[in-house]
Amino acid sequence: MAGQSGITSARSSPSGPVRTHQSAYAIGGLFLAGGIAACFMIPAPAWFMAADLLLACLPMAWLAIKVGQRMASGNAG
Repeated sequence: MAGQSGITSARSSPSGPVRTHQSAYAIGGLFLAGGIAACFMIPAPAWFMAADLLLACLPMAWLAIKVGQRMASGNAG
C-alpha cells in the first residue's frame, strides 16, 4: 500500500519532485506508524516485526518514488 500511494503521489504531483518526495515519505511514515501499532496489537515473532518495520514502510516509499519518476519520464518499460 505504501508503494502504491508513493507511486500515485510521484506521478500526479504538479508541484515538483521535492514536494512529491515529501508526500511519499509522509505516506510511508503513516504506514510505519500503523506498522508499529500493529506490532503492539498482533502477536508475532520478534524477527517478523523487525523485518516488517525495517523492510516494508519507508523503503517502499523510497522505491515508489523511484518507480513513479521512471513512469512519469516515460522510461517505464
